[in-house]
Amino acid sequence: MTSTTPHRLHCRPDIISKIFNCVGESTCLASALVCKAWLEPALDELWRVIDKPVALFKLLGPMHVTNQDSVYSWKYAAAILPSTWIRFDYYARRIRGFEYSEDGTSELRAMIDESVFVEIARTRPKFILLPRLQHLQWHSILLGYVMLFVHPQMPKLTVSMNRFSEDARSFEVVAIFLCECVPRLPNLVWLDLRASFSVANIQTQLLDMLRGLRQLTILLLPRYWITTSILTTVADLPRLMLLDWDNDWKGCVKDVEIVDFAAQDGSFPALRHISLETGFTCVTKLVENAILPARLTSLRIKAIYLIVPSALHNFLQLCATGYPALTSVDLDLFPNEPHPISSSFITLDTLRPLLTRPIIKEFTLVHPEQLCLTDSDLEEIAQRWPNLTKLVLACDPYIDSPPRLTISALVSLAAGCPELTHIALYLDPAAPSIHPLSWSSTLMPRLPNIANIDFGTSPISQGIAKHTAFFLSRLCSASSLYTSSPGQLELRLQVDSGHYWDDIFEESIPDDRRTRLNGYCEVWQMVQEDLPFLVASRTEESEWSRALEKELELLGVEK
Repeated sequence: MTSTTPHRLHCRPDIISKIFNCVGESTCLASALVCKAWLEPALDELWRVIDKPVALFKLLGPMHVTNQDSVYSWKYAAAILPSTWIRFDYYARRIRGFEYSEDGTSELRAMIDESVFVEIARTRPKFILLPRLQHLQWHSILLGYVMLFVHPQMPKLTVSMNRFSEDARSFEVVAIFLCECVPRLPNLVWLDLRASFSVANIQTQLLDMLRGLRQLTILLLPRYWITTSILTTVADLPRLMLLDWDNDWKGCVKDVEIVDFAAQDGSFPALRHISLETGFTCVTKLVENAILPARLTSLRIKAIYLIVPSALHNFLQLCATGYPALTSVDLDLFPNEPHPISSSFITLDTLRPLLTRPIIKEFTLVHPEQLCLTDSDLEEIAQRWPNLTKLVLACDPYIDSPPRLTISALVSLAAGCPELTHIALYLDPAAPSIHPLSWSSTLMPRLPNIANIDFGTSPISQGIAKHTAFFLSRLCSASSLYTSSPGQLELRLQVDSGHYWDDIFEESIPDDRRTRLNGYCEVWQMVQEDLPFLVASRTEESEWSRALEKELELLGVEK
């Protein structure tokens, strides 16, 4: 019987860990049984991220599901024995990510009963349960047990508080949690808070917590939570690089109607990205008074009231002159409620101040009306911003009107901005240039890195769906194709459509327009489905043409 000596690389834990990091769970399970050298790295990968805590808690004893008033929850069948903690620690030290999301709507999605956390807290032999945890995500009403799983060196925390009711007891629990964060998590660098109530209910405790988290570099808050007080407090954090808000969680809009911040020397010493939602005059004041740092690279603004084009022009002028490092500008100018049709429009002249900055890489402008831009205007934008990777120009206007742009504008963008990965435009796909008979023999410029084109609410009919797909296929390169499974060809380019309005806008549109918009989405989906085959066919045709040209050259040499 012969023996095989393993290659020395197969015995290096760092190499094995990287390999296991790239394979699936079943492969790791099988690898753990191969040899002792593979056991530990395989277990490290299997237990690296836990999104079903029941698997971990079952190490401490048998558990069963109970049903009380149609709420399913896990409970321990007996008290936890001291000896089971040895087995728990063997696996717990491997955990880097821990996520708990309670549901309780069925036996398969049962939540964890509060008695489980009480029993763990009562019997644990050591203060720190997960000593190597890097990111804790807690989406449960049982907020008081978050600190059971943290340790002083843990860098990332995501906490949802949206399921709390609007009563004093609920806010008291939140306040206690916020007060515990500083002493228990002094080295926190990433904090993501999620809630659907007004920040005013817990603002005092939140401000105290933010003052104490001196290592914080990324702060994510619910919508309408970045108030004057919050802004003033975080301005003193020495390492804060990103301040943002999440649209999925909303507080009270009245809290941000006025954001007035007096700058101090050394405010925002490390800030690179900031998101604000308030009146546009407040934002302009912040920019005009140089309150935000000049080193800012990314700016995201959501206006709560409609603004006139002249105000936008002045704001962009301030950005162009006061923030030389700015590469990303995201402006959502949809007001909080529908408004009458405006008599003035956003034109290329409105955007022109920012066109003087060739370093712009991302530009987003969301507006309830389509922009007054032509195909030639898009050509100028492409020439002025050659490094552009993302361009969004009011692709889903609330005011219904025929598009001014045509699909031919994509050619100008492809020629001037080859690095584009994301495009969102409101345009007319029925331009004559999409018909195959109008195509010239010259090659159309490609978008080799394009990953997404969003046509928003752009109107399209089934009659031109095929021609539109043919046209878009000419913008795609062969590298955009890949095989997801044997015989299944996929395209990296995703064609999207639809609107992204707040509920108040969605509910106000007539039924006939809603039906039309749904029909447009169905046709754009047809375009998406046709694209992989068309791109593959064009790639095959190009390869065949090159082979034929090479053969003709060889024949010419032989003659």
